[in-house]
Formats: sequence, C-alpha cells, structure tokens
Amino acid sequence: GGITREAIAGKRWHEAACVFTAVPAEAVAAVRRAAQRLAVPEDVLMLAAMGITLSWLDAQYLEPLAVIVPQRDRTGEHDSVGLFADVRHLTICTEGLSFAGVALHLHRVIQERLWCAPGL
Repeated sequence: GGITREAIAGKRWHEAACVFTAVPAEAVAAVRRAAQRLAVPEDVLMLAAMGITLSWLDAQYLEPLAVIVPQRDRTGEHDSVGLFADVRHLTICTEGLSFAGVALHLHRVIQERLWCAPGL
C-alpha cells in the first residue's frame, strides 16, 4: 500500500492493515470509463474515491493523507534502476465538490505537485 494517515505529523490514528481483494471486471471497467471521461489517470480517480470515503467516515471536509509518489520526472530518470519514490503529504478537499470535482482538483494537485514533504 502507498496511502496512510499514520505518517502525518507523527500521529497515529489506527492500527495499519493491508487487505488484498479481487475487484470484479465490471468495477474495473467502470473506473476506467470514469477516468477516461474525466481525463484523469485511473489511480487519481481511485485516490479521490478513497479520500472521499475517508472524509465521509471522519465527518470532515479536509482529509490529510501521506502518499508514496514516484520521483522519476527528470530527463533520463526513467532509465534508472532502483526505487525512486518518497512519501508526500497532501490534503483532499471535499467541501462543496462533487466526486468529479474532487477527482479533477486532486489531479491538478498531483500534476502540479502541490504537496509537501513530511515534516515541512
């Protein structure tokens, strides 16, 4: 897993768990269609769904998350061998937004790297 609330400001809200499950082909197809219609990557759409769910469960409009992000953006880094990823903190805002609005806003946050490194 690459998403957790535990890494934020050293706080610990819950015991971590990892769950693997098979996703029905129809659900995968629906996610792909929705991502295509919104012109966002599938992983951004899934992150939006998780953020909205956590926001709803926590009864708050801002959901802070720690996300593991790839760090292979510069020329030639795609040819590098090794783990080039790091933890970044971002906040998913749901106030006044539809699911599509959250997904589009999150896509912009990720594209423009509007997140921060831990401890900053």
